[in-house]
Amino acid sequence: RAVVELIHNLPVFSQQKKERLSMKAFCYGLKALLISQLQLKIYCDESQSQASWDKIRSNIKSRRATVLMVNHTSRLDGLLTAMIAPADVIKRSRSYVSSFVFEIPIFGGIVSRIGHRPVHFKSDADGFFSVDKDKQMKEFVKMSSFLKHNHGILVYCPEGTINKHPKKLLSFRRGSFKHASSLRAEMWSLTFVNNNLAWPRKIALGGLPAPIFYSIKLLTEAADGSPKQ
Repeated sequence: RAVVELIHNLPVFSQQKKERLSMKAFCYGLKALLISQLQLKIYCDESQSQASWDKIRSNIKSRRATVLMVNHTSRLDGLLTAMIAPADVIKRSRSYVSSFVFEIPIFGGIVSRIGHRPVHFKSDADGFFSVDKDKQMKEFVKMSSFLKHNHGILVYCPEGTINKHPKKLLSFRRGSFKHASSLRAEMWSLTFVNNNLAWPRKIALGGLPAPIFYSIKLLTEAADGSPKQ
């Protein structure tokens, strides 16, 4: 948190530059933390994964928006995404996070400083997805502006909640595809297996031993004429 606050107090950088630097610093911090987590064994097809990240990098260079959808089985999902993804990809990434996360001491401040946007649910009830449409439209406009003008990457969980039954995907929330549709973005999936073993849904703090597998795959290519700024 101290590093992120220091970056945001530097008057020479724009707000967008501060967010990118903060995201990159946060990413490197998480990567260092991952090295210390010897109880976690992470597996993937390294050549396929590298090729996928390189393709996403090419979208940044060609000024195309990208959407990366992640299955949601644990609180570890977002953190692990930042741990395994290249830092130059993560610094261009933003996500939607439930508004209560912004109120968590220390961590909430980091989430705000790195540029994530809140989801304003009307209720905290499990499985209740209705949002405050007026508040959420404002967040949608801000996120759309970032993705369009910064050839950014939207990382989010279309299931909208932590899945109690990880072996079967929940229905995707219809509203979660608005950005991909409006920006004609290229869509990718990042699928984790066993994150729920390392950080079970009902445990406040994770870190349990687990073998974790992940794969990243292209779902749809960017439509012709996708926004280039």
